[in-house]
Amino acid sequence: VKELVLGLMVILFTVPSIIMLFIFLSILGSNILVIISIMAMYMIPGVTLLISKGNYSFKLTIKKVIAYFPLFMAFNILLFEAIGFLGFSNPLLVQLGIDISTARLHLFDAPWASLWPSLALYVLVMGFFMLHYGLKEPIPIVRRT
Repeated sequence: VKELVLGLMVILFTVPSIIMLFIFLSILGSNILVIISIMAMYMIPGVTLLISKGNYSFKLTIKKVIAYFPLFMAFNILLFEAIGFLGFSNPLLVQLGIDISTARLHLFDAPWASLWPSLALYVLVMGFFMLHYGLKEPIPIVRRT
């Protein structure tokens, strides 16, 4: 039950941000500064949630924010590439999402054209996820006596 509620909360937090991002992009245009500022604006509630939970020590709060920073980066990378994949981005930008979307049309002719950008995006995002996990739960150091 706990996992179901957690999954529902993740959906409730991410879907409105993606919809608002598309609305802002259709109003303000697909400028790179607009995209980055809107994605940064959606990270404010996550940082505020981290600050509001737990101890109010400045040191512990900074440790918590640093531990969750790779998770925010992975979410922003996925969001940025999803914008490119769906065609809401500037086609002159170099984006893996645009490359995957273009290669999707030639999937039967050249499957490797979509494999390499997808693999690069997967490795990049999984690297940030592993960094988040490593910062969140560090490996205990055993002292020798």
